[in-house]
Amino acid sequence: LADIPTRAQEYATAILWNLAMSPKLATEMGQNTTLLTKLKSYLVEQSSSKIRRSAVSAIGNIVSHTKNLCALIDDVALWEILKNMSRNDQDTGCRRRAMRTIRCMVGVYPKPDLLDFFTQIALGDTDRDTRIQAIEGLAHLRCDDELTDPMTRALIDIVENTMDTKMTCLACSIFPCGYNKMFTMYSKSQFWSNIEVAYNEEIDSRKDIFELLTIVFNSEDKSKVICQPLLRITVSLLCNPSLVMPDGETSKIFQFLSELTACAQTRQLLVESDEVLAALVSYALEVTTSEEKDKAKGLILKLVPEL
Repeated sequence: LADIPTRAQEYATAILWNLAMSPKLATEMGQNTTLLTKLKSYLVEQSSSKIRRSAVSAIGNIVSHTKNLCALIDDVALWEILKNMSRNDQDTGCRRRAMRTIRCMVGVYPKPDLLDFFTQIALGDTDRDTRIQAIEGLAHLRCDDELTDPMTRALIDIVENTMDTKMTCLACSIFPCGYNKMFTMYSKSQFWSNIEVAYNEEIDSRKDIFELLTIVFNSEDKSKVICQPLLRITVSLLCNPSLVMPDGETSKIFQFLSELTACAQTRQLLVESDEVLAALVSYALEVTTSEEKDKAKGLILKLVPEL
């Protein structure tokens, strides 16, 4: 890599980045201190954004495959270089790849002191992919099923201030299932109204929204979250499962609706929703398997006496 023209260095670092996608080669590269030192120096010394991009990506791949066997994990200076690069590099691709590398490293070595850093990037960077990487980095800072108060505040801040559905869903997914502060946030009808708008207008967001609904489906106390916008999204998925759900996932929706009928308060919400009954009737008429028909009919019969 030394003493060759810039163009040649661009090709060379791009090759190293691609070679580092191989676990075997990445392990060998992780043991080569001369190579690691050179890649690290490129992050601050190179004026070519192509070289910086490839160098930081190569480092991310090496760390991903070698885990804590790589000396880079404990390199305090490298952490600072990457943080500065992801904040201040003028090249969007460099910032994005630096954040990806940090996310890879924090997956191996969680650093709680990165909480504010991830939050600032998630809320402030102009590049969507960089912000998504930052939120994914936050997920690695969660300890088991507990969230610290600062982490909770950071996630709620992201949910309430980002206008991006994928980022909202990612932030919500970090909350442990059944976590009270998650439901305090989820219970806001406006939150689900915004999600409903995204569901209707952003086709690409539906997979993320289904994953968000799955968190609700699996939670222990659903009564704190149920509202009409959420129900409308749910029954729309029931009627159009091919839009987003893998085969067989409709059973989650039936289980969810069935559990809601067991509670007087939530059953009343179902009764008040014209969309729920209409969707169940349509589904019962359209499905071909007797098992699915019986599930729909069973739910309808639970609701009809209340009408």
